[in-house]
Amino acid sequence: MSGETDVATLLATMQPVLHAEAYVFCTITPRELAGLAATPLGLVHEHEGVIVIVTAQEARQHEVGR
Repeated sequence: MSGETDVATLLATMQPVLHAEAYVFCTITPRELAGLAATPLGLVHEHEGVIVIVTAQEARQHEVGR
């Protein structure tokens, strides 16, 4: 695998983008993940459950993490 590994170069060349939408982190069960209607930006599988990153609007609309 190739790619930049120098932290100073990585930080100096970052071009972050601020999204207009607010995102939230919600913990759900693996069973809830199987039926998730929202489109997650990211997923983290942990012992306690699955953390999904979704827009706040989608979290409210699909009742994610409630």
